Amino acid sequence: MIKLFKYFLASATALIFDYSCYLFLLSQNSTSPEILATISYLLGLCVAYFLMKNYVFKFKNKINVKTEQYRFFISGILGSFCTFFSTKAFFYVYPNPEFAKLFAVAISFIVVYMFRNIYVFKE
Repeated sequence: MIKLFKYFLASATALIFDYSCYLFLLSQNSTSPEILATISYLLGLCVAYFLMKNYVFKFKNKINVKTEQYRFFISGILGSFCTFFSTKAFFYVYPNPEFAKLFAVAISFIVVYMFRNIYVFKE
């Protein structure tokens, strides 16, 4: 339960960075919201990796760093797809880019947490 709480805090920090980037990109660009959501997600992913590697998933290194980074990268691709498609779907139903991104955050959080906990940072 403590790991989930730490994961939540690390994710919240990365999300603040992600969503701030999203709002900035949205104000500067008229590109479709799902593309901007995906770009900001990838920027937040960098913050998330640092925080999760150093503060959430503490373990004895059972896999080498390259393998771990590769698996984290795969989780980032999974999260990007979740973000892109859930933003697009929500925006289709309710055309508000800010709410569409928040919906995508919830979907991505659940899917990516399960993937990272089971596959990327397994203890």
